[in-house]
Amino acid sequence: MNMVGGIGDNMKIVILLLVIFLSACSAKPRVGAPWMQEMLTQGPEGPTNFRKGWRDGCETGISATSNRLQRHFYKFKQDYELAKDPVYYTGWKSAYTYCQRYVFQYLRRDIL
Repeated sequence: MNMVGGIGDNMKIVILLLVIFLSACSAKPRVGAPWMQEMLTQGPEGPTNFRKGWRDGCETGISATSNRLQRHFYKFKQDYELAKDPVYYTGWKSAYTYCQRYVFQYLRRDIL
């Protein structure tokens, strides 16, 4: 194999494939229908602490019910400093319940 001038063609292909695969690993897999993604990640309108609580609670709810692949990306998430704030905690608890039940129903529909 002639490698004049640097990397061979096979090595370039391997590097390109590695870059593609590794960049795909950085994104979280979708949970649920595409039209629900904004609700799951942003939540309803409200104060800043409520919306932060929603995002954290939803991620926790998804991790509680999702499949193994999704659990790799979604973890328990709660800001312990803000957990004392009733606005944050209301958003967190509401989103946890909503997202957990949504993911459960979404994954269950494939089984039935």
